[in-house]
Amino acid sequence: MKLNWLCLFLIFQMNLVFSQVPPVSPFQTERIDCFALIHADLYIKPGVVIKDGTLVFRGGVITGAGSGIPIPDEARVIDLTGKSVYAGWIEPAALNWTKTILPPGTTLKPRKWNPNIQPETSVFDFAVPDEKIVGKFRSAGFTTACFLASDGLLRGESAVLDLGLQGSGKDAVPAPPAWSLSLATPSAGPDPNSEMGAIALIRQTFFDAAWYESRMESWKKNPGANQLPAQDAALERLIRATKTKPAFFCVTTDELQIPRFERLAAELGFSPVFVGSGMEFKWLKSAGNFPKHPFILPLNFPKAPDVSSPEKALNATLEELLEWDFAPENPALVRKEGFPVAFTTRGLPDGSAFLSALRLAVQRGLAEPDAIRALTETPAALLGISKTHGSLEPGKTASFFIATGSVFSSETVITDLWIKGIKITGSSDLPAEPKGTYGRATGTNLVSISGSGSGTRITLDRERKSFSISQVKLENSVLSGSFRSDSLGKPGISVISLSAEKTGLDLTLLWPDGTSETEFLPARSDSASTLVPAEKQPVEKASFPLTFPFGAYGREGSEPEQPSAVLVKSATLWTAGPDENREETDLLVQKGKISQIGKNLKAPAGALVLDCRGKHVTPGIIDAHSHTAISNGVNETGQGVSAEVRIGDVVDPTDISIYRQLAGGVTTSNLMHGSANAIGGQTQIVKFRWGQPAENLKFKDAFPGIKFALGENPRQSNRYDNTRYPKTRMGVYEVIRDEFIRAAEYKTAWEMWKKNQDQPKPRRDLELEAISEILDGKRGIQCHSYVQSEILALIRIGDELGFKVKTFQHILEGYKVAGEMARHGAGGSGFSDWWAYKYEVIDAIPYNGPMMEQEGVVVSFNSDSDELARRLNTEAAKAVKYGGVPPEKAIRYVTLNAAINLGIDHLTGSLETGKDADFVIWDGNPLSTFSRPDQTWIDGRLYFDRKQDKADQEKIDRMKKALIQKILNSGVPMEKISKDKITRPKMNRCLEVYDETGLITRGDLK
Repeated sequence: MKLNWLCLFLIFQMNLVFSQVPPVSPFQTERIDCFALIHADLYIKPGVVIKDGTLVFRGGVITGAGSGIPIPDEARVIDLTGKSVYAGWIEPAALNWTKTILPPGTTLKPRKWNPNIQPETSVFDFAVPDEKIVGKFRSAGFTTACFLASDGLLRGESAVLDLGLQGSGKDAVPAPPAWSLSLATPSAGPDPNSEMGAIALIRQTFFDAAWYESRMESWKKNPGANQLPAQDAALERLIRATKTKPAFFCVTTDELQIPRFERLAAELGFSPVFVGSGMEFKWLKSAGNFPKHPFILPLNFPKAPDVSSPEKALNATLEELLEWDFAPENPALVRKEGFPVAFTTRGLPDGSAFLSALRLAVQRGLAEPDAIRALTETPAALLGISKTHGSLEPGKTASFFIATGSVFSSETVITDLWIKGIKITGSSDLPAEPKGTYGRATGTNLVSISGSGSGTRITLDRERKSFSISQVKLENSVLSGSFRSDSLGKPGISVISLSAEKTGLDLTLLWPDGTSETEFLPARSDSASTLVPAEKQPVEKASFPLTFPFGAYGREGSEPEQPSAVLVKSATLWTAGPDENREETDLLVQKGKISQIGKNLKAPAGALVLDCRGKHVTPGIIDAHSHTAISNGVNETGQGVSAEVRIGDVVDPTDISIYRQLAGGVTTSNLMHGSANAIGGQTQIVKFRWGQPAENLKFKDAFPGIKFALGENPRQSNRYDNTRYPKTRMGVYEVIRDEFIRAAEYKTAWEMWKKNQDQPKPRRDLELEAISEILDGKRGIQCHSYVQSEILALIRIGDELGFKVKTFQHILEGYKVAGEMARHGAGGSGFSDWWAYKYEVIDAIPYNGPMMEQEGVVVSFNSDSDELARRLNTEAAKAVKYGGVPPEKAIRYVTLNAAINLGIDHLTGSLETGKDADFVIWDGNPLSTFSRPDQTWIDGRLYFDRKQDKADQEKIDRMKKALIQKILNSGVPMEKISKDKITRPKMNRCLEVYDETGLITRGDLK
């Protein structure tokens, strides 16, 4: 009962004010209503500085700012000679500045069926600002913050607060609410548990809101004829939100999520503001004509990789080294591309770290006016508070800070903070950080101080012994640290503090036995003035140009040049088509298409001629079953059916496996959802156009597919929790049968509505929409399968309900049912010679492929593995060994037959006129284990060249050596990697499931 009364009280209070943090009693507060700050450098707004200016404010509002401003008689005058005044910084995306106020599990409002959808809530329904965290950043000049909700995928309303008198009722800033979106795997609820699942849920929720609104309108027009839909607070709030066209703050965890959010925004009709990861520079080369939406960038630059030993230096990857080198230039690079930029404190521990990072960003190329703009004007505009915040102009709120000089100097100290005309912290007389040497010529102690901030170094000389002080901290103008004092006859750790005075330092030493001593140390004549800045060291810019993908083998330019014509001369052509193998034959490519095949062809003017005498040319290899280049989960396992998810939403163009597979001759791949569901997600066929963004990898005219799965995997026999339906093989089939029955009813509902649109519009269901496309012959089933009984059962369900299986994948018992497969019209894409790796494949034999082909099944061999995909040519050779397939037919197992299995054989898969110029030049017979691709071409563009690869390897080695030396020469702190942070290389397979850290937690190999 007491808890209920507490909850009601909290609800009532939060309706009155946004925050319930008690008044901050330690702070000074000024009672005078009118102030005039004189003789200050006023940073009115970015690029506008008034020297020796006057700032007048009354009642918390600025009334005058500039030179020659009249001072009211009643004003309290404060002389700020030699000091600077800046408009208070604005934090536009405070994600971790709150603390929970209700017990876990307590809810205050209706929730949607999926707890990751909660647009109807407010950030302060369950939390309030955490004064400890706010105080850490108030010291860096932050006076206002937008608090974003941090739970779920589609999150609740934000709130903007001034950071002064929390709990007074005056801290809330009138601002339109904003919502935030996330694609990170959420911790709440059973699903989604993949990034593609998160995207699908957000997409479906927006469509549901539109449907809900149309149903409400129908009911209002004719209550008697239409049923009132069940109330949904989440959808109602989302409808109201979308009508005002608000900004949605899209919180990214990596740079690949930027274009994914952009596509969602364009599809669903909202305006994105990207809350960045700090790695945006890795994406910039692929940005192209990307809309200039704003970025809120963190300044939590990564530490240098640990290269302190030869072993650690060898383990540091080029990408890690380049990330360290480029990250401080991220703000400058993003701004240079024309994107509006604001800054967030996300990922930083306190204000001191923020100011250090801000200064580093300026040193690394960001213009000072742009840095100020990123903390004032831009966040004010994003939050809709530009009329009251963001500058020192008359009419704006008197929220500002005072510093001892330019805020971008490491010598500058922020001394005072004023919020809404009230000074809440600091003293205008705080001295700057001391520098130089202190002590009497005949004294006991001599102290030398150099550096600043986190780089401050202190040396204590005592009794002809020198001690380097560790754990140096600066708090309220007092430097402190510790040192081991055994050699002074005082065994243990002693503590030192140094307090700056005008003419020297007050030194206090606390010895291990608890005794202490104090001494005043005057500034030595050879000491630098306490206010003279240390000599600035030159700051090196990033050592190498940006590439995409970022890191090894990335491209500096855009896609490879497409010559108007390419003539391949005198090669042995493995056409995989009607002509089969042809020796000493030419291949002419024009505008990315094969235009002619024959002997002694003439090269058109300007053609690139390749002398391939003694070499072999095949069509580009096609992998009909792959999980390469899929981000953050290949399975969406929350439900037995996940037909609404799309692999195309999460294609990763930076996966190094793309480049490695190009080196093995692979040009096209069928990226598939995993096998954890009876009906999985929609597939995506891609061409491996390395160096292009995700959308450019997609095979635009490819036949759409969807993943089905039979056997152990969809019933989750290997999952430790095993709580999801179905749990049996017969349950798998009932799931599939039920889904097609529902899809048929779904189709009928839409057909009836199209005939009579006076009726309520059906709800658009992305899951059933995909299944309906199968019934309409517009999407093909790619079915993971092993056991003959299950294969036959799915064929019977297809015959019963009117759908066809395009291809049975894995299909290691296909030889037992090949006749039924051929009658049904299904292809078979399996492994060449895999067997007995689990009981489900105990009957697999290496003759499976040729035996299916003899029965009329179109057979292909696939990889289902990033590693095996690099040598699919030798997998095809196994059809020669096991089954006696002629070599010219065997090559089709990884070219034309794979294209047929995927429904793209009219475009690629063989060397025939009119088809895409996807081909591979081999240095020998492509079915030999000794042969390697010399070049791999896609659409008449050279995407892999072995000679260039060798040069790139040497370049990568030089880059690594240079960056390691740069780290060692800089003396910067290095990242210490603990064992629990070590990750293994990504190798996506069928049944892998990811936890919230992105690490594989469970799953078998196939």
